[in-house]
Amino acid sequence: DSELLSEYVQSDPSLLIGDLPTGRVIFFWNTHCGACHMAWDFLDEFLPNHPEIEVLDYDLFNIDNRTLFENYKNKYHRSSLYIPSMIVGNLTFEGSQDIRNHLPEILELQQNYKTQKSFLSDILNFFKNLGLI
Repeated sequence: DSELLSEYVQSDPSLLIGDLPTGRVIFFWNTHCGACHMAWDFLDEFLPNHPEIEVLDYDLFNIDNRTLFENYKNKYHRSSLYIPSMIVGNLTFEGSQDIRNHLPEILELQQNYKTQKSFLSDILNFFKNLGLI
């Protein structure tokens, strides 16, 4: 449910911050997966209107990419992870429908969080430069 996800993320903004910079996402997929091709169809429509987004895509047909996928699962204590999977910050979306339903909103929340954090940091530095804190 998109509304619940928004509330959940807004209550814990750390979910928006992961190992990658804002706007960069990881996409695990497989050449022989119908749902993965559906996710790509969505991305092919979505990405041209969002040049600030960078997708690091890993086709699991490649053995090296499967190792990366397994390492990701181990790092985040996931016993299973379905494909297609997309990682944004500390969130993982599984399946083409979740990617389609949630990616635009989460990327917007992530960008807004980055902007708010930067604004607050600027204000703090201003007061530090004045010697007020």
